[in-house]
Amino acid sequence: MNALLFRLCLLATACFLWGCDPDDNILVVSVYKGHTLQLVDHMSARSIGQYNHQAVLRFDGKTVSDYNVGFPLLPEQHPDWVIRNYDLEMSSPDQTPWTVYMSPKTFSRAEFDQMIACFEAKWSDFDTTLTNFRTPSYGKPGRIERIVYGEAPRELVFHPKKLRYQTVYGRKGEPEETFTIKPDGTWYFQIASNGDGSRFVANAANGMLMANNGQLIIEKPLVVDSPMLSVRPEMAGLSDSDYFQSFADSTGKPLLSVMKYPY
Repeated sequence: MNALLFRLCLLATACFLWGCDPDDNILVVSVYKGHTLQLVDHMSARSIGQYNHQAVLRFDGKTVSDYNVGFPLLPEQHPDWVIRNYDLEMSSPDQTPWTVYMSPKTFSRAEFDQMIACFEAKWSDFDTTLTNFRTPSYGKPGRIERIVYGEAPRELVFHPKKLRYQTVYGRKGEPEETFTIKPDGTWYFQIASNGDGSRFVANAANGMLMANNGQLIIEKPLVVDSPMLSVRPEMAGLSDSDYFQSFADSTGKPLLSVMKYPY
């Protein structure tokens, strides 16, 4: 076996043992009582010579959390979660808060406790490293504020029963109107349409929900103002309240059963 082949075999063996991807850069390793937690800079090709960087946690070779969905405004809706908080007051607006979710479908409760022990054994190393870790997507460093044993919440997507708006492509552009709520309360309203071989997507409105007495409330009226959009003539007399009452998800669950629109 020549020297080059030998080195390649060593690299492949190391990646197998550590459970890493060849494009991964291991930033922090914590070994505690026979278990290993890694903070990994996972790089994926975006274009020639450019890469996306994503912070990933791996425990004993298995990915724990590789995306940041945020922490819900109403955590009391998840009474089965086990939550560990880490100095929330240390976070600043210049940092992206990261809630790490450990799925019970993949990890046992004992593994959760073992991972927590690994994390806390080198907490300052993880925190300092993430403070200096920036991604092109967010443009600012992150910080692990919570680790949760529970399924990560998903964004909620709703569509109206009847379309209210049309784009410059007109009625034949297979239009869509979508109201999306992210777990952290961020919402956005998009209007999309096809035409001329292209797809037009307007971020028509966005904002942040508020939590009040166990209920989510939109903080301002929905205002759509775009030269690419107009109200359909037959929907001109439809009030915002009636329009919101027509939204439902794919199972038929109404939008207004999730949040209150008081205007």
